[in-house]
Amino acid sequence: MTQIDPSLTERQQYWLKHIRACDAADKPSVVYAGENGIEVSAMYSAREALTEKGTLPKPRPPRF
Repeated sequence: MTQIDPSLTERQQYWLKHIRACDAADKPSVVYAGENGIEVSAMYSAREALTEKGTLPKPRPPRF
């Protein structure tokens, strides 16, 4: 299991667990959020905040 950064707040840890579970399930965020009863917009905001904090890697730009 992946370690959770102890410097994260409880709420940040909550979102990090959901984001990692979504990524591991290889599902679109909107599908994962719907299945888990969470707001996809809140999940996107949390992903952005955790990326800015350096907890999550920056997304790669799309390749055309």
